[in-house]
Amino acid sequence: LRYNDITAADANTNEINRAIKNMKSGDTLVFDGGILYISASDISGGINIKDKKNITIDGNGTVLVNTSFDAKESTSSLAYQRSNIFSIAESENVEIKNLTIDFYNQASVSGEITELKDGYTYITLFDEYLSGDKPSLLGDTPAFASNSFNEDGVPASEVYFDEANKSLICVNADTGEFRLRGEHGKAGESIAVRLTKGSASPAIFVYDTHTLKLENVNVRSCPSATFYALSGNSDFTFDNFVIEPYENSEALLASNVDCIHIKGLRGKLELKNCRFIGIGDDALNVHSRAAMIKEIDGNNVIAEDGWTKSKLDRLWAKDGDTVELFDKNFRSLGTAQIKKFATGKIVFESLPEGAENACVMQNLAYCPETVIENCTVERGRARGFLLQTKPSQPNVLYSTYQQKVSQVHIL
Repeated sequence: LRYNDITAADANTNEINRAIKNMKSGDTLVFDGGILYISASDISGGINIKDKKNITIDGNGTVLVNTSFDAKESTSSLAYQRSNIFSIAESENVEIKNLTIDFYNQASVSGEITELKDGYTYITLFDEYLSGDKPSLLGDTPAFASNSFNEDGVPASEVYFDEANKSLICVNADTGEFRLRGEHGKAGESIAVRLTKGSASPAIFVYDTHTLKLENVNVRSCPSATFYALSGNSDFTFDNFVIEPYENSEALLASNVDCIHIKGLRGKLELKNCRFIGIGDDALNVHSRAAMIKEIDGNNVIAEDGWTKSKLDRLWAKDGDTVELFDKNFRSLGTAQIKKFATGKIVFESLPEGAENACVMQNLAYCPETVIENCTVERGRARGFLLQTKPSQPNVLYSTYQQKVSQVHIL
């Protein structure tokens, strides 16, 4: 591997993936420390951990920097597949520890609102965006939202831009003067401009993986969700997982969207000693995928994903799972156990009274036992911890949660 060499990003990624592919159960891959530039192609998805069991990735203090993401390419849907750093799939008992994650190109920028004039918000970026290690912004850059903050760091306003007005317009790159169409916030407030449309692929993507631990992992910037897991996973642990700008940085945001977004998790979820500082959305969002009954015949049901309206995939449930049903007014009808599950089709042991078309179903297996201990959320524009729990069996334990700006929501 070639450290501290941005021209080696592709070669580094290929070499890391080759080493991981050859890892056997019980192996540990240890980096040497320093800055290691990597790139994610539309195909590779960055560093791939697939079909592995009992392995450890030890960063040993290494800073992994993604070079392939560029907010200026937001018009290309493929470009947003280039923001992965790790892709973890179909694996068991994986640990990633002792490393820092960052992005070479700006994912968001921060500055001070200088004036609101003639239908524009004028901004002077902080000095680090002019003389820092990352390239300065030149020309116009697509943006999808802005957030202003008062002098205490409390969020003051939020604006999402439509397609016609979504650019951060360069006025003078040398002095850091930019403007946004529309008048947002107030003169003298700090402002963060998120430079992606929010649908960028996450820095860490997880699929069909069981027993995953992230320990001593720092995230300094991220264009989208930092950690994103589909349903079908189980048992996640985050210990000293920190999303926060670098020390002495004036950056207001480290993560543009959710820090940890999990679409259903079996087993247990632990967050210990974690910090989420400067976040564009929730620190943690854990929820299952709701389903809607389309056809019903006795105990046989055909159902679809409540969001995508597509057939339920194989990860939505397993034989033996318990499902709670809700009527059109989202009142609980009771629970039912799955006898046999196939794509889009469910055979229940029996259904509660009132079950009919358009009823909503929640798989209770995807409400993990959750422990949140000694975690901090500061300068967040949305919520702290958003958790979907079993209505009749609350399964969340809090300990020493320091509430700053965000709120705790239990659903």
